[in-house]
Amino acid sequence: MLKFDDSMILKTLFEEEVPVETDPDTGEPTVVEIHKIIIRKTVEEDLDSEDKYEFNRIKDVYKTARETMEDEGDYREWARYYPENDLIEDDIRENRMYLICFWRYIPIKEDDDADNKKKKKKSKDNQDDDKIRYEIQETIHAVYVFNDHIESDGFDPERYISDDNGYRKDKEFAAVIPEKYFTLYTGSYKTVDDFTPVESQADKDLPDDLKPLAKDKYGRVKYASLERIASDGELSGVFPNIVSYVSDFACCLLLETNDLNVIMNKLLERYGFEKAGMIIGVGHIPSTAYQYFCPVPVQEEEFDADDSFDDATPDEENSYGKTPDQLSDETDDPAVETGE
Repeated sequence: MLKFDDSMILKTLFEEEVPVETDPDTGEPTVVEIHKIIIRKTVEEDLDSEDKYEFNRIKDVYKTARETMEDEGDYREWARYYPENDLIEDDIRENRMYLICFWRYIPIKEDDDADNKKKKKKSKDNQDDDKIRYEIQETIHAVYVFNDHIESDGFDPERYISDDNGYRKDKEFAAVIPEKYFTLYTGSYKTVDDFTPVESQADKDLPDDLKPLAKDKYGRVKYASLERIASDGELSGVFPNIVSYVSDFACCLLLETNDLNVIMNKLLERYGFEKAGMIIGVGHIPSTAYQYFCPVPVQEEEFDADDSFDDATPDEENSYGKTPDQLSDETDDPAVETGE
């Protein structure tokens, strides 16, 4: 199993302290567990850990999502074993898979042997000696794939080179976009009109074949896509928290699903996604391509601590702020997805 630490956290969605020991005289907690719900990116070790726990857990989350989709009547979009193991591994190795996890920080007591006593006696005035160490246990509850890229309005095929894995690579920025978004059989995409790339001096010094994605002053690329979103149903508010997080990194999000995926379509409509037209999606079936134009990121000096984390409706805005046990009976989006 992986060794976890706080440097892996991209965003903390919820945090609480749970007393495990109290002072018998005052009743005040002396030792606490820390519970967090966090977003992190997958790493190579998720594939290569000795017991394969993380990789198997990701597969279990996808299995739960498939079963929920089938129960809701969507038996077409994801094949029986989609996404396949090879595709999951590719998402991890290509650095595009993200996880929403419950982290439990368990306090560890050091053995109070003679050496420890001597050490404490020598440095009794050093407060760091009393710092509690924690072991982190992780439970993965949701998975999604985020492709960020830059390209010209209208997805001009002339700028891209197709590969063998269903992607087209941008000739200028070495970025990728799923092949399926290039052909709309009905409808049309709305364009991002106010995108102004900002290039740093470090970017200018790079050779042309290593140019990074063009970004605006907020650090956002022009377009990005969300793929293969899945939840095990233990946490509510998964989808709005994903959208809220990735909105800081793109001006426009692309996402597709078919008409039988009732859960996904309801979520997309609820959170402001607009239908662009029909494409051929996962399983080579007709799907609807959606767009979402992300709000300008809130700057730190403008942030109001009383604001809710995401754009959920009033009765949902605090739904992410609970532990898995608290959320198990009130999940509103038990297993949602969008295939590639």
